Amino acid sequence: MDIGEVRLRYVELRRERDEVSAQLDRIKDEMRTLEDEIKLDFERTGMESCRVNGMTIYINRQLWASAKDGDHDRLCAALAGAGFGDMIKTSVNTQSLSALVREHDAAGDDLPGALKEAVEVAEVFSVRTRKS
Repeated sequence: MDIGEVRLRYVELRRERDEVSAQLDRIKDEMRTLEDEIKLDFERTGMESCRVNGMTIYINRQLWASAKDGDHDRLCAALAGAGFGDMIKTSVNTQSLSALVREHDAAGDDLPGALKEAVEVAEVFSVRTRKS
């Protein structure tokens, strides 16, 4: 393929990807609506599962936990006090750190000394499209 054909194929694939993504979003939305109906039906009938067209439909229960009222300090103290201090991790949000670096870059400023020495900055280039 010459570069013109490569570019054309890239744009065709991008459009196809966008169409498939939109179709997937519609499918997920409809499935969420149907899931609500199925949960209500299972609750009303007391069923735990059923087989339909070679697949089993069932309700899966999961528990998720987070800091009450967003109070991470209280949660960390409670975990440490209960003997679960090994669960406590200090970390930095990569998205926030990258945003900080981009802000300094856009302003033409270097990162402050010690921070500049501690942060690895990678410049990544990618091909993108937009409707024109």
